[in-house]
Amino acid sequence: PQLRVLRSARGLGAFAAEQRQRQGLTQSELAERVGVSREWVSRFERGSGSPSLRAVMDVLSELDLELSVERVHGGDELDEAP
Repeated sequence: PQLRVLRSARGLGAFAAEQRQRQGLTQSELAERVGVSREWVSRFERGSGSPSLRAVMDVLSELDLELSVERVHGGDELDEAP
């Protein structure tokens, strides 16, 4: 499995969008499968709004992605890692 370090909601949403597109799904198709609106998926992929963790986990699960959360040492930076 591929490991990607993300340190922001925007980074997580962009990565999910990339995986959705690779799987040939539209935002509407993903939204229907997960039980959220297309607008919700759009906001999540842009890193805006405050999505519930449950909904985020449902989206990631539908895309066959796993999320691991680790504490970042050395500050509170939330920028995406290179």
